[in-house]
Amino acid sequence: MGTRGLRFGALAGALALVTALGVLSPATAAPRDDYPSWDEVEAARGNQAATESTIARIDALPSALEADAARLGDAAVSAHSEATGWY
Repeated sequence: MGTRGLRFGALAGALALVTALGVLSPATAAPRDDYPSWDEVEAARGNQAATESTIARIDALPSALEADAARLGDAAVSAHSEATGWY
């Protein structure tokens, strides 16, 4: 085997070693700018809870308004009846 064969063998061995080390070493992921931070995730969870609470309050409004309207309607009929003598 000549000098050329030794160089090729050394180069091939070095390449195999670098490849093996690259495959076997754990990869470290670089943080990505487009992913939210944990603080942003927690804030979004809080916003979701606040949003759901607001939706629940808004959903309850028609029932409360209907109850108020019925009470005020009854009071108006009663006041009219007392004022006019019609029962």
